[in-house]
Amino acid sequence: MGTPPAPSVLTVTQDAGRLLAVRTATEPDDRARLRYEAAVLTRFDHPGVVRFVDHAEGPPATLRTVFVGPDTWHDRPPAGAEVIPALSALGATLADLHEAGLAHGRVEPDHVLVGPQGRPVLCGLGDARPLSPSASASDLAAFAALGRSLTPRSGDDGQLVHDLLDALEAGRDDLRGTVRGLDRRRVPSVSAPHRRPPPRMLLGIVALTAVFAAITVLAAGPPRSPSTRPAATTPTGDTLSEPLPPTTLPAPPPTPPATSAPGALEIAHGGRRYALGQPGDQVVVGDWDCDGTPTPALLRPTTGEVVVFHAWPDAGASIEPSTRATVDGARSLTAGPAACPELRATTATGSRLIITPES
Repeated sequence: MGTPPAPSVLTVTQDAGRLLAVRTATEPDDRARLRYEAAVLTRFDHPGVVRFVDHAEGPPATLRTVFVGPDTWHDRPPAGAEVIPALSALGATLADLHEAGLAHGRVEPDHVLVGPQGRPVLCGLGDARPLSPSASASDLAAFAALGRSLTPRSGDDGQLVHDLLDALEAGRDDLRGTVRGLDRRRVPSVSAPHRRPPPRMLLGIVALTAVFAAITVLAAGPPRSPSTRPAATTPTGDTLSEPLPPTTLPAPPPTPPATSAPGALEIAHGGRRYALGQPGDQVVVGDWDCDGTPTPALLRPTTGEVVVFHAWPDAGASIEPSTRATVDGARSLTAGPAACPELRATTATGSRLIITPES
């Protein structure tokens, strides 16, 4: 499954303070290929796929994408504890691509770029085709072969990965199920939420904490019994969980509640009201870590930032989110119907699983 010579020339340039990968082509067939790839990338805007910037017919024809990095899995494959989370991330992107009705066509090491923190980014979508049973099977077989080449069969984790990939290729499980199986074997010390971020990312996290502030108790009362706890909800648009009627709220606690951001959203749970986020954010509630207590997750559509809380603060106190992620182009959050639902951020072209510590 070797890669043929590229029909275009790749260079890297800087524009408006960011690095761009620029591919140029002069021959009619090669220009048509760039045109087709540009159309695919315009349709599928996803953080796990190279980001389209613009396309010009030329001559020469040019296709510009955001530069991810100089390495691919051919030059710098994930190794050791990096393999399972990297393979899971690649599988989730491929599943989103299939849900958008596209097959990649050439899932191979040269078409997987090494992004920030080792995140895999798919390129080479000039071979993408409308999804069909044969095209899907080809993608899954290529994904399974790639995963096996990265994972020694020795050891419990290695054998499990091989078993998951065998089940996928044989049709006993789908790609989403394979990703869930891989996620259950993620190693916390190397998974993205637990890594020590570089200084630039650290600034972003500090800013995110300041923007989201914290989830804050506004008014407290005796919590409901588990039998009357509100069920997990999936709001649409800006709809939030229904606040409790004012007459059912007790008097505020004698100590002043923690300060919340002006205009913060309110959400009710267990006889208390809480403030978090800001107008325009979206909130869903679910038992993300399967501990019997539904907790809120919040999406800021303007930035794609997602935060998940795994507890509720005490009266007069605030807590910070325990999980953070960014999903470019996220439009809404959805929670499955299960007692311990998956949390997904949906985009125009698919969805992305939000990995929480107990996912």
